[in-house]
Amino acid sequence: MSYEERWMDTISSFLIVAVFIIAVIIIMTVEYGKEHKKVVSHAEELNQQAITDNLTQLYNQRYLMENIKKIVEAQHSQQSCVSIVLFDIDDFKRINDTYGHLRGNQVLCRLAVILQEKAGDKYIAARYGDEKIMLILSGCTRDMAMQFAEMIRLDVYHDAVLAELTCNQFSVSGGVTQ
Repeated sequence: MSYEERWMDTISSFLIVAVFIIAVIIIMTVEYGKEHKKVVSHAEELNQQAITDNLTQLYNQRYLMENIKKIVEAQHSQQSCVSIVLFDIDDFKRINDTYGHLRGNQVLCRLAVILQEKAGDKYIAARYGDEKIMLILSGCTRDMAMQFAEMIRLDVYHDAVLAELTCNQFSVSGGVTQ
């Protein structure tokens, strides 16, 4: 083999190896991107599970306790107020004892849906514990929060689904603070 043929053979081999290495890098980059997206998606899902009540799909008490101070401080720095409404299902034990815990869970879930709809993206609804649900109303005075709470209390009292689940024996009580 002549010097030119060896040189061409070396260059050809180098090009083949370089193309192979580039192909491997591209494949690994694409696969890494796919796996990275899976990991990020799974991490987001786990984070959502960590801050969400499994039954009602509202924020959970953990989220509430970790964020309420931040919310109040943020509103205070903007010279705005924050009101809190704590709703409690009246005679929830009676609902569970009369209709069973599955029905009690359905009642909790329906109440959560109503409160989340009313809270929208502006306010925060969180399950505080058992049959207690808290609303964090940023930018609401105590009077505004009381009106909002009364509107919800009446909507809940007149809700057809809750009436059917409890044979017209459903109501909530709430407390408001600013």
